Amino acid sequence: MSEEVQHRRPNAVHPADPAWTDPEWLVTADPQQVHALLDTATDPGARTVAAVYRAALKAHPELAPEQRRQVLALTAARYGETALADRIRQAAVPGRPAPAWHPAWATGPATADPRLLRTLTGHAGPVIAVATATAGGRPLAVSAGRDATVRAWDLVTGGQLHVWEGSRTDPVSATTVELLALATATVDGRAHALTTDAEGTVRAWDLETGRPAGEFARNVQGVTVGRPALLTVDADGALSVWDPAARTLLGRHPAVLDIGVLDGRTVAATAARDGRVQVADLATGRLIGADHRILRAGRDTAGRAVAATRHPDGTVQVWDLDSGLPLPDADPDGIARTPGESLQDATVLTVAEGRAVAVTLADEEDPVLVGDLSGDRGGPTLWGPRTALLGTRRVAVLVRPDHMLDLWDLTPAGRRPDGTPELRSVPPGPPSADLGLADAGLADLGFEEGARPRLWETVAAGRRTGALTAGRRGGTGPAAASRPFTLDGRPALLAAGPDGTLTARTAEDGPALAELPAGHTDRVWAVDTLDAPDHPPLAVSTGLDRTVRVWDLTTHRPLGAPLAGHAGQVWDATLTTLDGRPTAVTAGADHTVRLWDLAGPHPAEGPRPGHTGDILALTTARIDGRDVAITAGADHTLRTWDLATGRPADDPVPADAAALTTTALKGRPVLVLATPDATLRTLDPATGHDLYDPVPTGHGRVLALAAALVDDRPVVVTAGSDRTVRRWDPATGEALGDALTGHTSRVTAVATLQLAGRPVAATGSWDKTVRLWDLTTGQPLGEPLTGHTDWVTTLAASTTADGAPVLISTARDRTLRRWDPATGRQLATLPLAHPATTTALTTPHPDHPPVTALTHGRTLTLTGPHPDEAHLFPHPIHALTPTPDGTLLVATGPELALLHPRGA
Repeated sequence: MSEEVQHRRPNAVHPADPAWTDPEWLVTADPQQVHALLDTATDPGARTVAAVYRAALKAHPELAPEQRRQVLALTAARYGETALADRIRQAAVPGRPAPAWHPAWATGPATADPRLLRTLTGHAGPVIAVATATAGGRPLAVSAGRDATVRAWDLVTGGQLHVWEGSRTDPVSATTVELLALATATVDGRAHALTTDAEGTVRAWDLETGRPAGEFARNVQGVTVGRPALLTVDADGALSVWDPAARTLLGRHPAVLDIGVLDGRTVAATAARDGRVQVADLATGRLIGADHRILRAGRDTAGRAVAATRHPDGTVQVWDLDSGLPLPDADPDGIARTPGESLQDATVLTVAEGRAVAVTLADEEDPVLVGDLSGDRGGPTLWGPRTALLGTRRVAVLVRPDHMLDLWDLTPAGRRPDGTPELRSVPPGPPSADLGLADAGLADLGFEEGARPRLWETVAAGRRTGALTAGRRGGTGPAAASRPFTLDGRPALLAAGPDGTLTARTAEDGPALAELPAGHTDRVWAVDTLDAPDHPPLAVSTGLDRTVRVWDLTTHRPLGAPLAGHAGQVWDATLTTLDGRPTAVTAGADHTVRLWDLAGPHPAEGPRPGHTGDILALTTARIDGRDVAITAGADHTLRTWDLATGRPADDPVPADAAALTTTALKGRPVLVLATPDATLRTLDPATGHDLYDPVPTGHGRVLALAAALVDDRPVVVTAGSDRTVRRWDPATGEALGDALTGHTSRVTAVATLQLAGRPVAATGSWDKTVRLWDLTTGQPLGEPLTGHTDWVTTLAASTTADGAPVLISTARDRTLRRWDPATGRQLATLPLAHPATTTALTTPHPDHPPVTALTHGRTLTLTGPHPDEAHLFPHPIHALTPTPDGTLLVATGPELALLHPRGA
């Protein structure tokens, strides 16, 4: 639910304070000082800077200023703010030179959306529902997560105020019941949070104190047991009898099996700990009835289930176990035992008021209930509705922690100015003579005649047909329906169709007033609306297409690009006002709750689409006169990127690739990839079509892949876990000659180069050696290059400024070694702090030696003519490659970044 909140943000810094436009202050200031001021930024430019800083908020205290400068510049580039990235890169840091390399562009989720106010973290699982309220004068967000907790947050400070275990944990299996839905409501001026779980249990908490307010009775019945009374049944099957006038407990009966009327008395059949069934008179609380020993149980000649018992006076009685009535003329000897039927194991039959109530089985804990206690006698049923009627008022029954009763009047009593339903507690009073049963559904809290937003069903109904039923967000008709708003002077609801469309209607199933343009490409999961003073009516919607969209309901148009920041599905969204500004609160599968200022700038461009899984391999090519990068992801797609802009250059192609490279056939680029099952494929990069059938390589696993020209013909080189190196013709898929053998362990790295005009492959292995091969003849060149004392893991080749070839290798021995491949001589050894996971050589300037790029985890280290510099990325780096113009392409998790050298 939403709350209108008039609360002033801190005003420590004026929105136009030049500090936000000073990159040196941003880089060198104490992170705690910057953090305290982030929420004061309201100018669009300042908000963008604050959002960039906030994206790596936890990392800043651990970073030196020069590292913070690099991280902030990269973050700005990830969100398309290249001008801001350039200003940050040039920020002066005392005693530290400007970095030699900088991000030209980067892909990534646009978590720096300037509308993002803050991210609330604390849940240990996906957050599935969110609502807002005001408690104690504070604006709050309340969230429910798959970690089975409910949390309350102060929207102004971002602090967590309360956390509750929102559902029951089974003591035997240790499994926790799943939370399904969340709502807030105000009762007698006090804000409450309400949740329901997969067992149907509805719980309430007082949001001001954080204390539990109670649990709603699942089943409620009005009866007369000498006085008007309410019957409720707990989740564990315990039956409670209440005086609704005094709100006190009259009696409690555990493990109730059924209730009914016997001889005019309301009774309950309960299961005793010893497995027997006892019958309790609910008016007095006393047990009635007696146990009779069963002589024989089975079927009589008419096929009826019967049992014969012996009375204390020695007489034998036969009972019809379906009706519970005695059969005076039945023959006990005519009872036949039916093989396999558990009835024959019955030992005790309980009789109350001349009626058989239950039998107990000797080998089972649970008794078998017999006889219809309610049925044709018109008595009450055990599984009654959730609400009761007091006169014309429909009430919900809340069992408080102090074992007292509270009745919440659900009769529509109006809404607060922000639309939040205002409920009342029914004061204690004299017994109501017309205490009755309500319908099985819960209250319809209408705001206008003909409109039926089901706020209460948000909590009570849980899930229906696989979708979250959330009153203002769900129902049995459209996929979701909003709470009410006013459109052109008429009350309206925003209803969602299963195809992702949104339509403004007079009611959920009423006439359409307006249709919003196509936005979501999959089902809308949650939708909310807001009528805020001095602002047009707004809506926010989240769909299974993983987008969150904001709509201006006056123009029927989206407000800017989708809200981008959550990593994964957004399960819920709601609207409120904070300091008079329309604000959205969203709940995501990334375990976070996020707060958005919708009165701020609305970026026209959304996040850059990209891989949804880690990038495992990449290469570059020139296609139709355009330089591109091609990436293979764990999401089973190949994607093509424009190297100049970082934007997608083509539609993704379904494919799995463990390694890939490019070459040319008849002047056209082709893509060669090795699949996880060691198959070699040659594809047209534009269409993704195979040029011929995939070819098994025989490697077991292809661990490395490279391309070269041999006599002006393309050749592909593969290396694998079978300890061999193989050559292939990419035009036909045929193997060229025999496998190249010599390594005594798996071959993990391949690089190609030219030696005196001859095409050569260099291979590195777990046997700690590097070998050179003549690709024309397939013969080894000289002796293996030795020196590493552990597995060789990466290789890279390039040329020096005078054209001489150079080869570098890294190994698990934490060294980098530079070789002269023409002589096989080791030129240098460089110790490494960590084993390198990827390596590349790039030459940004023809007059300078190659720059060596090494990665370990999220860190990229560049060594060359400038002082070494380290770049920290948001995700582990799985691949990198030099580009033809001397830049460096880095794959970090599912994202890409292009680094330029200074002056490029």
